[in-house]
Amino acid sequence: MKSVEKVFLIINFDKVIPDDFLNELNSLLESSSCSLYVFRDTAEYLKSRDSSINCNIIENKAEMQSMDIAIVLGGDGSILNASTLVCSYNIPILGINFGTLGYMAELEASDIAKVKDVLAGKYQCEERMMLSAKIQRSDKSTVMMPPALNDIVLSNGPIARLLNFNVSCNGVLIEKCRADGLVVATPTGSTAYSMSAGGPILAPVLNAFCLTPICPHSFGSRPVILNGDDTVTLSDIRVVKDNAVYLTVDGRLAEKVNDGDMITVSRSKLKTSLIRLKDNSFLSVLNSKLQDI
Repeated sequence: MKSVEKVFLIINFDKVIPDDFLNELNSLLESSSCSLYVFRDTAEYLKSRDSSINCNIIENKAEMQSMDIAIVLGGDGSILNASTLVCSYNIPILGINFGTLGYMAELEASDIAKVKDVLAGKYQCEERMMLSAKIQRSDKSTVMMPPALNDIVLSNGPIARLLNFNVSCNGVLIEKCRADGLVVATPTGSTAYSMSAGGPILAPVLNAFCLTPICPHSFGSRPVILNGDDTVTLSDIRVVKDNAVYLTVDGRLAEKVNDGDMITVSRSKLKTSLIRLKDNSFLSVLNSKLQDI
């Protein structure tokens, strides 16, 4: 990789970022002759911290297309937020973990010195598939959901009632499902909600995704792994009176689903690129992180 000239910084303001870390990051950027770019709220955050970091403010998201990398200070949720922001511009993400597990983060805060290798271009990129979903309303209108790096979830609430819906793949009915919902997870998201619901763990570079029913009311309803080129349709969704059904992207962005709506999920044309420095295999990282749960 070529050496880095422009760095886009994303900070989770809810995390405790030590002053020493910010000062060290600033020193590494300056010694590598890198320019730092942030949104205005991040600039104000740094100012409130009396940080010595010199930064340029991005006023228009279109300016992001010239960034070489994005550094994210936070946990997996922060990286999910960042992926939505930068995937359209194919900007590689370097995650530095200030969260709990940090499956997607490449570095821990104590690894700050290794950022110098990234700035020198000594890194690899690992591309992760994303999912695209749309809701087709009964009135023929369409709602396009933002791309998902982890998962797309159909769920109900606030009253705990079973959902009734049909699940099809490429036009072929898989099952008539009665469950609390369904998780459609990428390989990246297979270690998140899907895993908690009893779904399989997929190697992150696979061209595949899985369907994991949430508390199904059937012995025969089991997780299914599909080819990444398949298209899944959720139809005949029945919304009980006084209850609500939602389609949620990466646990952050939700859209209400109405009775009779149809949901289509397929692989997105966009991908998220994660910066990798270490030679750790997926299985060794998985084993290490699972010990922390």
